[in-house]
This record gives sequence, structure tokens and C-alpha cells, in this order.
Amino acid sequence: NCWEIKALQKQPRRDEAQAILERIAREVEPIMKKRRWRCTSLQEFLPRQERLYGININRSVIKLRMRTAADPHTLFPYETLMHTMLHELTHMERSPHDAVFYKLLDELIAEYEQLQAAGFHEGFAAAGKGQGLGGAR
Repeated sequence: NCWEIKALQKQPRRDEAQAILERIAREVEPIMKKRRWRCTSLQEFLPRQERLYGININRSVIKLRMRTAADPHTLFPYETLMHTMLHELTHMERSPHDAVFYKLLDELIAEYEQLQAAGFHEGFAAAGKGQGLGGAR
């Protein structure tokens, strides 16, 4: 899965951001294993571009914007962050945002939702139902 998981050190709610990143990594682990995808690092970042929510560097390092641009104390909802992670994982296989990309993203979302509905949370099977992510775009 991801070897290094790292929230920004000097931001508010750092421990919470770290825990969210760790949960995301655990919950996408079955999807990554199935496709033999690996990332060396999953990191939080705060890019200057307010509408940049994630980046996949060399199919190896994934960075997610976890905070709103207006207020670093405000973390995005978990479902938003997970959707961004699935988007960035799609770049493991496809770079351009074309029909092939969105078809694969839809597949990853469906797979994630199936895992959640089956009670697969945080890398292990558990009782309960998951929450859907909605559309791919």
C-alpha cells in the first residue's frame, strides 16, 4: 500500500489529519492490492492553487489537499477526501482526464462502495454499512 503517510506538521488539527490519511490508506488497500499498485508516500499538501485537490507524482507519491483554502482549521469531509484519493489512484493507470479515465474512476468508486457495503472498513471486515460517495465527476 503506502509506505509513508504524512500530514503537514505545522497545521492545526495535525493529529486528526494524520489519522484520516491513515484511514484512507487502509481503506484503499484492497483496491491497490488487486491492481498491484503501490505508492511510496501519501501526504497532505496545501498548494497555492485553490482548486487543486490532489496530485499523483510519477505513479508513486500521492498528495491530497485536506483543508479548505479559506481556513486551515477546516478539514474537508472524509467522503470528499476519499473521492480525491480514488481520483489520484486512477492516475496510476491513466494520465489524461478522458473517457477511459472516468470509466476506471467509476469502477474504483463502485469497488470502494461495495467494500464499504460489505462491511470492509479501515482495512478489515467489520459489521455495518458504509456511506456512498456519489458520482465520479
